Amino acid sequence: MKTPLIIPIGRSKSGKDELYKIVKEYYPDYEVVRFSFADYLYELTAETLGISLEEIRKEKEKYRHYLIFGGMFARKINPNIWVHKLEDVISQYILSNKRYLDKTIFVVTDCRFESELDSLCYIDGVEPLTVSIRCSKETLESRGYNFTNYNHESETLVDNITTVGCSFVIPNNSSFEKYRDEVINTVGEILEICK
Repeated sequence: MKTPLIIPIGRSKSGKDELYKIVKEYYPDYEVVRFSFADYLYELTAETLGISLEEIRKEKEKYRHYLIFGGMFARKINPNIWVHKLEDVISQYILSNKRYLDKTIFVVTDCRFESELDSLCYIDGVEPLTVSIRCSKETLESRGYNFTNYNHESETLVDNITTVGCSFVIPNNSSFEKYRDEVINTVGEILEICK
């Protein structure tokens, strides 16, 4: 059995982090582990600004411009900086927890670039499966998404990934309960594939 690596793809406020929370709650017999390309960026930004990591996470919108600038700057130096960091983190987790991987589900909550997606497909021992989370423009706006403020490539390029090649599609335009049910059904299918 390969360890499922669920990769929700969608714009901010589409429900990627919510997918992780639903899986963690609904599958208590599994170790559900969240990974993020941005974790290291958050750490570097907090250190640079002299604030706590908790402050950045709590007030993400307030620090969004710093995060975007830091991410772009680091990618200019090394286009795969975040990719290599996350590959190392996941590989270390796998090495340290080999005995328990048959009851583990990995979720990467912020895959936004094709290079990031490509890198996740080559990690030994995992079965990467993409889940396109589809939200209408109206739904995103009702959740506070501002298309003018969110026009950075980390938002716009994700549309290229969601339109082709995703293993599963989950609509997220109605109630939380309906979305939760869609997530639970999809993850059930994913676990069957990984057996």
